[in-house]
Amino acid sequence: IIEQMKKLYARELVHADLSEFNILVHKEKPYFIDMGQAVVLKHPNAEMFLERDVRNVLNYFAKHYSINRELEKVLDYIKDVQ
Repeated sequence: IIEQMKKLYARELVHADLSEFNILVHKEKPYFIDMGQAVVLKHPNAEMFLERDVRNVLNYFAKHYSINRELEKVLDYIKDVQ
């Protein structure tokens, strides 16, 4: 899921409403749905939306699967596009 978020960011997009409800899994691969509200990185709230998306995903996996990641490290990883 983080890799998918990174790919979107590399294409200068942020989902802007990502949560467990907007992720489908098919053959063990995540697919994001409900992309109609996605924003480009130039949007004034893009960074806030990205942080909210990451926080939503991290909170879900921490709560349901005890998988914990630091918000800032994940954000740095997503933004590190070369």
